[in-house]
Amino acid sequence: MAILSSKLVNSIRVAFYAFVSYLLLTDPKSVLEYEGLIILASSMNMPLLLTTEGSSIYGALALLLFMTALSDLVPLLDANHGYFEATIPTRLLVHFALVFYSYMGGNPIISNSLIFGYCFMEIWFSVLIFSSLREEKVERAKNEQKRALELKDKYERGELNEEEEEKLSKDLQEIEMKKIMREFEDK
Repeated sequence: MAILSSKLVNSIRVAFYAFVSYLLLTDPKSVLEYEGLIILASSMNMPLLLTTEGSSIYGALALLLFMTALSDLVPLLDANHGYFEATIPTRLLVHFALVFYSYMGGNPIISNSLIFGYCFMEIWFSVLIFSSLREEKVERAKNEQKRALELKDKYERGELNEEEEEKLSKDLQEIEMKKIMREFEDK
């Protein structure tokens, strides 16, 4: 079992982005001149993004970060593992491409310390979430297989109640239907 669950890492990610969006609204200088960001950007030879007092771009950035956090909050609360299993690899691919483009010195609008720092954090969170999701997926499959074997044993001993027998029948019909559909797809 993973040390950090995907739900915990996602929750930390949502809280982090909400906090950074708050800082961008109240004190953008604290984000743009954060020592860790400056060291990261300097080590990769990225140009530093300088603050301009009263710029409305910080409000737009704060809103985008907050909406990013909010877009993951709803599937997180719904325990929608399929959403994260589909989006996390895509995010990783896009952010790795952005980091590569920034590092190669592409457009100066994209090749700066803030974009590089955001992509770096997104990659870090996504790798943690991805590894947790893989471990949890294996664990869920093991639990499902264990539950199926228990139901099969109960069925063979004749110990199923009416509700369990009906559920088992529906599950078997669904498995059979998927098997038939796979055979049609293969032809």
